[in-house]
Amino acid sequence: MGQRDEISEIRVASTIGILLIVFGHSFVSADYTEQNPLWYRTVKDVLYGFHIHLFFLISGFLFAFRYDGRPFSLKQFYFARFIRLIAPYLAYSVVNVGLVLVIPSIRNGSVNSIDDIFLMMLNPTSNTIKFHWFLVIAFNLSLLAPALLILLNRNWIEIGLVGAFAVCIHLMLPKRYWMEWGISFTLFYLVFFFIGVVMQRC
Repeated sequence: MGQRDEISEIRVASTIGILLIVFGHSFVSADYTEQNPLWYRTVKDVLYGFHIHLFFLISGFLFAFRYDGRPFSLKQFYFARFIRLIAPYLAYSVVNVGLVLVIPSIRNGSVNSIDDIFLMMLNPTSNTIKFHWFLVIAFNLSLLAPALLILLNRNWIEIGLVGAFAVCIHLMLPKRYWMEWGISFTLFYLVFFFIGVVMQRC
């Protein structure tokens, strides 16, 4: 597999994933309309079925590769992730709010109150710069990642019970809460992040 600090196969997989995402956003219209040719819409359907999933799987693999079995400071780990992921998201969101206040037409719906502004900040998919939802989800997964390493040192019955508990909470809470701060997407992509962690340990 190579040295501890780098895995050539993962670098190749990451590069392929980047190219697929660039291709998926290459045409002017992102909608499934006649503006895009049929072959493009078909290929895009296939790519969107796995390209982001691949990134989070690789993220889980690399997290376990770097930190599993090694002591590390949670404080430094979380701070570094905040600076790398959330600081840019908040900066872009502040700029976004300013643009929406000046040009409301760039957002679907109008900004009528402070609540609308907070909604754009707290719900990545409601943000005008909605492609940056990835940063929030990646940060959320970083918050959960150390707990995954601890969980994997337990037996599979306990892992199953924790998973069942998470599913129950997901089903019990009102649906509107799950979009705030990307919680719904976080739970979905946590599955692929977890698979990546398990793959590295196998």
